[in-house]
Amino acid sequence: MRTLKQNHRYLLMALLLPLFLLSLNAQSATPLLYQPDKLHQALIQPTKNIIIIDTRSAEEYLRSHIQNAINLPINQLQQTIGNVKKRIISPLEFQKRIESLGLQQDDHLVFYAGNDPLSATRALWIFEFYGHPYNSILDGGFPAWQWQDLPTEQKINILPESQYTIRLNPKRFASKFETLVATQSENTLLIDARPKEEFEGRSSRTARTGHIPGAINLDFTTLFSTFNNEENQVQFFTFIKTEQFQKLIEKLPKKQHIILYCNAGSEASALYFSFRLMNKNVAIYDGSWVEWSVDKTLPITTLSNHSASPIP
Repeated sequence: MRTLKQNHRYLLMALLLPLFLLSLNAQSATPLLYQPDKLHQALIQPTKNIIIIDTRSAEEYLRSHIQNAINLPINQLQQTIGNVKKRIISPLEFQKRIESLGLQQDDHLVFYAGNDPLSATRALWIFEFYGHPYNSILDGGFPAWQWQDLPTEQKINILPESQYTIRLNPKRFASKFETLVATQSENTLLIDARPKEEFEGRSSRTARTGHIPGAINLDFTTLFSTFNNEENQVQFFTFIKTEQFQKLIEKLPKKQHIILYCNAGSEASALYFSFRLMNKNVAIYDGSWVEWSVDKTLPITTLSNHSASPIP
C-alpha cells in the first residue's frame, strides 16, 4: 500500500513530466539552420521569443541590418591572451556582455554574418559553450536576406538589460593540455579545419608550419556552396546539404571524441556547426594552431615527416 509520501512523489512527477517533455520538444523544434524565408515567417508568427543577432561590425550594422536585429560584433566575444588573438572571453565578461544586450536564457538566438559566415558560427559555438540552449544560424547571412528582398532597417535596436546565468558546457571546449593528450589517445580524433596547404606545411600564418601530430585535414571551405546571380553582382555562402557532409564524415576514423582546431577557432566553428547539424557533439580547441605553434615545447608534423593525410 502506498504511503502518503509516495503519493506526493507520484503527484509531483505527474505535474513535472509534461513540463519536462515540453522543454524537450521546444529544443528539438528549434531549427539549427534557418533559410531566409523560413526565418521571416517565424518572425511574423513567432512561437517563441526570437532574437536576431548581427555579428558583423558596428559600421556594417549601421549601414543596414535585418529588421529588429541587435548588434554583437564577434570581436566583442573574443580577447587576446599573451600572443594569441581571438581567444574566447571569460565567463564573467560574457555574462556582463549578454546582460547588457538584454538577452534571456529562453530566447531563441539567430546569428547571422555578412560575406564571411564564420563570425556567426563562431558566435554560436561561444554561446553553446556558455550554455545557451536555443541557437540558430541564418544560412547565407545578410546577403541572402537582402537577395530575397526581406525587411531591413538602419535603426539601432536596444533591449532592456537582463539577468543571465551561465551554464558551462565543458564538452564543447578543448584546452591545449587536452589537445596534447588527444595526440596520444586512441579514442579521440583531431581534425584540422585549415586549408590543405596550411595543414601540409606548404604555407602558414605563423612562424611554424605543419599541423598537430595525429590530426587529419577537413578544409572548412568544403562545407560551403557559393551562390552567384547571373550578373555576378550578388554572392553569398550557404552550407552544403547534410547528405553531402555525411559523405565527408563517413571517411573519418570512428572515434569516441572529436576535437576541432584551425588557426584561431573561426574556421573550426564552421566544422563544429556542420557536426551539430548531424546531431553530433564535438569540441573546439580554442587556442588552435596559433597557440600551439608558438609553444616550441609542443610537437608538430608535416606530410614530409609523417603519414597523416587530408581526407580525399
